[in-house]
Amino acid sequence: MSDDKTHSNSHYGGVSEESTSVPTLSRTPWFAETECPADMLRFKQLSNRPYTRTRRYRHPDDRAMLPRLIANLLYIAFSLAFLPITLFLCLCVLPLATFFRRLASCLHRCRQGRCHQGSQWASVTDTYWMHSSMDSVVQSTVMVQSELTSSVVQTIANERLINSRSKNGKLIFPRFTQRLIPTVSGYEWEQDSFFAIDNHIYTPSSVIVDIDGLRIYMSELATRLLATDRPLWELQVIPNFGESRDTILLYRYHPALSDGISTMRLAVKHLFDSQIMSPMKPRVGGGSLVFNSLRVLVCGLLVVIQCLFQSPDRNVLRGPPLSGTRSIAWSEAISFQTISRISHVTRSTVNDVVVCCITGALRSYLQTHGIPNPTKLHAIFPMDLRIDVPNEAISMGTDFSLARMELPVHTEGAIPRLWKVKHHMDEVKSSTVPSVTCLATRLLQVILPEKWSDAVCQLLVAKVTCIVTNVPGPSSWVSLANNEVRMICHWMSPIYNLGLSFNVTSYGEEVRLSIVSDNSIVPDPEFLCILFKKQVDLLTKILEGRRIPGEHVKIYQTHEEDDGDMISGDFDEDGSLDPLEEEIRSTRSRSMSLFPQQTVSQKVKPSKKMRHSIASVTYTATGT
Repeated sequence: MSDDKTHSNSHYGGVSEESTSVPTLSRTPWFAETECPADMLRFKQLSNRPYTRTRRYRHPDDRAMLPRLIANLLYIAFSLAFLPITLFLCLCVLPLATFFRRLASCLHRCRQGRCHQGSQWASVTDTYWMHSSMDSVVQSTVMVQSELTSSVVQTIANERLINSRSKNGKLIFPRFTQRLIPTVSGYEWEQDSFFAIDNHIYTPSSVIVDIDGLRIYMSELATRLLATDRPLWELQVIPNFGESRDTILLYRYHPALSDGISTMRLAVKHLFDSQIMSPMKPRVGGGSLVFNSLRVLVCGLLVVIQCLFQSPDRNVLRGPPLSGTRSIAWSEAISFQTISRISHVTRSTVNDVVVCCITGALRSYLQTHGIPNPTKLHAIFPMDLRIDVPNEAISMGTDFSLARMELPVHTEGAIPRLWKVKHHMDEVKSSTVPSVTCLATRLLQVILPEKWSDAVCQLLVAKVTCIVTNVPGPSSWVSLANNEVRMICHWMSPIYNLGLSFNVTSYGEEVRLSIVSDNSIVPDPEFLCILFKKQVDLLTKILEGRRIPGEHVKIYQTHEEDDGDMISGDFDEDGSLDPLEEEIRSTRSRSMSLFPQQTVSQKVKPSKKMRHSIASVTYTATGT
């Protein structure tokens, strides 16, 4: 195998990853000009890390099943040893701890004279997000064609969201008028008797007319906390934006109020004019709910022990103290069809392609700043845990877990990097880590005191470098007040001690990457957005010569040979023979020459098995 760094992509068109032009930087991160001796030593070690040759890496679908089967059987055998402890914690300790917490909260509320007020218990998940992200604010922007005033938006929000009621007269979304108050045993959702819509939907005093002004304004708001004495949300209406005088709706809310997927479903189903919502694929639940529950009980404690003893990331993006100031950026619109075509050609998913491009952007970013051979790093991915039931009412709240996954920044070559991302993503999706992490955090929040549970939860999920989220939007264009919605973008702030957050939002035929970063880690997130776009262009250029089913024209041409055979084949649009078909023909000719007495009087076409066996050989990620 050659040591050339471009050999990984040579089979897909000979495009070098290092040959793509990289734009210049506007600012310098901390590790390029640090004066701390410890940071200088770590940067020197990382910048002088020797180059390791890329090993031969195969597509995950082409790997042998036997080693994985043996590993899974050994894992189950070890997990069964911890099963009695898991059953004791879930069936005995958890119900008793929940009962005593509720009893203490009731007694405390009665002493304050609030026994008959209509407050609701905050779920364990809401309590967890209040503890882990007190200084975090989620921001979503919606660009609407034409000008909308704050009074018009208030009227629409009142009718469709805030005062929307069910058939029995109850509010469908009561959290818009509730505030979260602390108690002796957690938090409670209590109706805000002083609720005023003017405090939540308004026009800011700042004048914002272009993209740069909006980015600076949102960067300042990224660290501005929401008032806790009122419902944890606000909607700012920014009119006269840009040359076309559009309207920007800037929605800011706390993660305990709702997550990104719930917010998107709520907006598409109730806020926008057209109520079209594509079905969501549940991570767990449905027909496999019972099986997944058994897996969590059997493997739960062993998974928690593994997560507790995992080594934290050691890289320049995770180390310095956070500055407390953040920067926000977002990429230009990328065609969804482009990413979809890459996923079909490489036998991967759209999420795999997007995460691969993020990984490649991080690799290029570190190489640009003096680290030629970056080490691998990890990220946490919010995994949705909802059970998708048809015609189910949309409810606010947070119902996802955080799963840890490796980002192969150390892997050179876009195609091998994509296959590694697919391998790690498939492992996370099929593993019990998301469900176990969710159960463990809920158990810790109930059993342990607040400080202890927060410390253990941070050990479970906060040993990574960044967070990567994905919010799928409507697949078709929507409108608000009969005005087209041109853009939807989402930003989730980093949690715990993380300083970098990647957020992917899809809407219509577009995909956008948005980034929130601490200024001490990545002061120029817009540069990462440019590198992300270049990674998409790189994969597109590498695979432009590859086909997916339906992209070629199949023409059957009859050729009368000496023995009267009729041969059919696949031809390109320009009339040339497909290289794959040419290889099949040559193989067939050699086999027919061994038996000259046989005569074929019908059309000969390669079987699907033959096509698959030949195509699988061409997907080997190597230059040899």
